[in-house]
Amino acid sequence: MNDSHYWNSHRKLKKVLVNGGLICKEIFDLSWVIYGSTLYWSDKAKDCDKNGSGFMTVMFLFIIIGMVKILLFIVVILIVVYIVIQRKIKRRSD
Repeated sequence: MNDSHYWNSHRKLKKVLVNGGLICKEIFDLSWVIYGSTLYWSDKAKDCDKNGSGFMTVMFLFIIIGMVKILLFIVVILIVVYIVIQRKIKRRSD
């Protein structure tokens, strides 16, 4: 994709496709973590723990990793918002 002459002349379309795909993937990951969390802590999941504790352990680890990823995204978004606000305040004072 990087070496193609078509994508070199259509950079805007390439950016929209790549960034749009990334955003869709992250939204899917977020929804999957929320769905997995509701399944893991539901009352029906207690039977799964008796039958296969390995599965529940792996699922818990994936949920924790997903939650850490969501937390990191929130921190990065808050930092970006803070930087944008500080730049606007600095422009107004100049």
